[in-house]
Formats: sequence, structure tokens, C-alpha cells
Amino acid sequence: MQRKGFISELKRRRVLPVAGAYLVAAWVLIQVTDVIVPAFAFPNYIITAVLIVAILGFPVAIALAWAFDITTDGIKRTLEDWHEVPENSRPDSPASSHNFVASVPPGSVVVLPFLNIGGKAENEYFSDGLTEDIIDALAKIPNLQVVARTSSFVFKNQNKDIRDIGSHLNVEYVVEGSVRKADDQMRIVAQLIGVKDGYHVWSETFDRKLVDVFDTLDDITQAIALHIIELLNKTHDVVEETQHHLITRHTSNLDAYHLYLKGRYFWNQRGDGIRKGMEYFQQAAAADSRYALPYVGLADTYALLGYYGSMPPKLAFPLADENATRALSLNPSLAEAHTSKALVKMYFGWDWQGADEEFLKAIALDSKYPQAHYWLSVLHTIQQDPIKAVEQDRIALEVDPVSPFVIMHHGWTLHCAGRYKEAIKQFRKALELDHKLWSAYNLLVHSYSQIGSYNDALAAGEILIKGTGNSAMVLPSIGYAHAKAGEADKARAVIAELESRDGEFFWPSQVACIYGELEEFDLAFEWLEKAYLIRDHWLITMNVQPGYRALHADPRYSEFASRVGIGN
Repeated sequence: MQRKGFISELKRRRVLPVAGAYLVAAWVLIQVTDVIVPAFAFPNYIITAVLIVAILGFPVAIALAWAFDITTDGIKRTLEDWHEVPENSRPDSPASSHNFVASVPPGSVVVLPFLNIGGKAENEYFSDGLTEDIIDALAKIPNLQVVARTSSFVFKNQNKDIRDIGSHLNVEYVVEGSVRKADDQMRIVAQLIGVKDGYHVWSETFDRKLVDVFDTLDDITQAIALHIIELLNKTHDVVEETQHHLITRHTSNLDAYHLYLKGRYFWNQRGDGIRKGMEYFQQAAAADSRYALPYVGLADTYALLGYYGSMPPKLAFPLADENATRALSLNPSLAEAHTSKALVKMYFGWDWQGADEEFLKAIALDSKYPQAHYWLSVLHTIQQDPIKAVEQDRIALEVDPVSPFVIMHHGWTLHCAGRYKEAIKQFRKALELDHKLWSAYNLLVHSYSQIGSYNDALAAGEILIKGTGNSAMVLPSIGYAHAKAGEADKARAVIAELESRDGEFFWPSQVACIYGELEEFDLAFEWLEKAYLIRDHWLITMNVQPGYRALHADPRYSEFASRVGIGN
């Protein structure tokens, strides 16, 4: 396997063609020298010198071929590994920002994160929160196509040309601004810029009291919407529609509002920020028990903790459902809460019809909510309908085109459909945007294993282990790659290490995958039973995830799949 990987690397770096060309050129030079030297009575040592130079030059040529490529942009250093990203392929580089072929949708706009002016880091939550409120408000207007929050925030703190950002996101307009918060006062500067020429369409400064934050956001969103719609030459009726309140006042308690914004700020940072965000959501709900959004935040938090195994699924998902239900009792029109309930029904209740109904309710309420679309894609994948799954991914990517998670999720859809090379491209694209998206490395291990690129699979695994601090959660993927490569002893060693780690959580179903690949089916089904007892949500993907395929031929699989609800 190692020899095969080395030869593949030689081919990738174009070393073999260079070696062949060098040997041919050296042979021709020596032959010509052998003819010319006697003909012109040159000293014979010239032939010897040419031969020595040709021999010494061979390793130099090989080394240069290994290290560099000749490209249309000149001589470039060869990427050391598959996970490196060439500078001109990054989303924030000018060279990559004008590659759109599709026409720019009319009325398309991105709201970039407003700058926090004043130097107080503790106010960052406020500028981010106002940005999200403006995005949400503009997204309600039918004639506007608004880029979702995740893709917008990819460009936070990047001093990039507005035209490059707009071109990369394929939008007509960019909104940017700044926020200064001091005591009970705030100053918000907002401006609307045309991507085509970089000219300002509209700009205004709002000096207001903090208590007027909702009215101020209404003024800003109405002004933005009116200017874009007027430029689109839409009807007076559409313009009239923007005169209504666009900012939904979910609470009149400003303390609760600020606590909620802080919760979302930390929640969006993921990692340790999720639990810190949860604390702020709880405080916001305590400050105003009629405020629905903190309950949505708590529902999202518990669902995420259960999904990633940071909290036992049997504890996390019921708490997610409880908070989503509370949010909907206060405001039945929240697409986010319906999506949270759908996740609980899908990943914990294994209720496909119920999940589908909740997802469709969410989409009916907010067709531009990307999370509802890509999670509905998961449901279609589980139900073995890849066409519908890919279509939901497409809709999510239209709204959130450079979200690393949405792109990675699309890769997972392709992976389950057996389109491994396409999936790998999506995972790598996601990693270009977020090199710490460990789930993408995890999936790369599996996709590379399916196409027999075991060196690449294990290289992704090494990065995964280093990045996660050798977490038990990622080790099953490494074990699977070894098993798939025929390295049974190494695969068993991974399982032994997992079993020795007292108190560290990992998904039992993924150990079953390793044993399935080793054809030790009794042990595989023992681990499936362990997975069933804890409500391991990866069980619902057994029919479509390639890692479980080895188990399908066992007579026990059909009965077990029926218990999970995927028997048909």
C-alpha cells in the first residue's frame, strides 16, 4: 500500500514525466557530444565532463520536479499535500472571485457583518446581532434574494474589495456598515453599494438611543429594500409592502434582547461557545419568559449537543423538543423552531413522516432558511431518494453559497449516493473555507477509503487526530480506514484503544462498521445493539452510508434495520 501511494505521489508531482524527458535529453546530448568532439578535435575529457554533469544533474532535476510545477502562471511550488489550498483558489482571493458563470440574480444582496467601532470587544455581540437582524428582515421581502448569515460572516474582518466579495457571492448589492455602542447611545452607519461599479447607492448615519434599536433597524432595512426595489423598477404595491415593520419585535425587554444576542454570538463560535451561549439563552428566557427566540436557541443547542454526542442523546434530544415546543407555543410562525422539532423527530424519534411535516412547515414559513433545506436533504437521503436530497442541497447553497457546513453536507449527500470523487471535492472546498472543520476531515477518511486511496484517507486521519487532540470520537474512522485497507491488526488496535478509554464517548455504530469490514459479524452486531440502546442516530443512515454496507448481507441486518425504522 505504501509503495502504491509513493508511486501515486510521483505521478501527482509529475516526477516520472520529468525523469523520462531528462533521460532522453541527456542521451541525445551525450550522443551529439560523442560525434562533435572528435570531429572538431576537442579534448576527450569534454565527453567525460558532459557525462558527469548529466549524471549529477539527474537528482537535481528530480528534486526540482518534486518541489515545483510549471503552470500557466509560471513556476509554482507543488502543494505538499491534498489538503493544501492554492492561494488563488481561496474564496477571499481576487483571482477566485470572478469565476461565476451564472448571471447575477436581480435584487440579490449580501449584508456584511457590521464593524464594531470603539474598541470594546464585549460589544462585538451587538454589531453581529444587528447584522443578523437586518439579514433576517430583508429575507422576508419576496423580491430580494438575500445571502444567508453563514456565507456573509465568512468575510468578517477581511479587508476585501466590495466588488470582489459581491462577485464571489454572485450578488448585485452589498450592504456594509458599523456600530458604535456607548452607555445608552448607539451610532449605526449603513450603506448600500452596487457591486458592478462599486458606487454608493445609499448611505446614512443613525444616532439613536439603545431603547430605539428596533425602530432604527426598521428604518435601515426599509431604506435598503426601497432603494433596491426602486432600482429593479418594481410596482408601487411592492414598495408599499416595505413600509410595514420588517423587524419583528419578539420582546420589549431590552435586557432579554441583549442576552439573546450574546447567546447567539457565542453559539455561532461553536466549540466551548455552545455551552456559554446556552447560559445566555437561559438568562434571556428568565428575563422574559414570553420571549420565544431564547427557547429556539436552547432547542438548537440541545439538538447540536445530542447530534455530536457531547450530551447523551436520550437526555439532549428530549430537552431540544421541550424547548422547541415552548417556542412554538409562544410564536407558531418560527421556522427555526419547526426545524428543531423536525431534527428531534428524525434523529431521535425515527419518525420520518413527522420530521417531513415539520421540515415542510418550516420551509412554508421561511423558504430561505437554509438549515431546513439541508436537514430535509438528510431525510431524503435516509429514504434513499438522492434526487430530492441533491435538490434540497441546491436550494440551501443558493441561499448560503459559501457556508462550509452546507458545502460539507452536500458532500455527504454525494458520498451516500456513491459519488465519492465529487464528494471529496466538496469536502476539500469546505476545508478551504474552514480548515478546522473536523467533520469534513472525518468524511474525507471515508470517501478516500471507498475509492481505495488509503494513503490519502490516513493522511486526513492524521490531521483529524492532531486537530481534535486524539479524540475518541474520531478514532473509529481511522480504524475503518485500516480495516478497509486490509490492515486488520491496526484496525483491531484502534478498537482496543477505544475500549480502554473510560469515560470518553464515541458512537458504537461506527465500531460496528469496523467489525463489519473485518467480517467479524457477531461482534459487529453486538456493537449495533449497544448503539440501539443509546439511540445512536447514525443507525438511521445504515442503508445509505457505505461504511455499513458490509453488514447488509448478514441475515440479522434486515430485522435490525426494521427495528430502527429503515427496514423497507
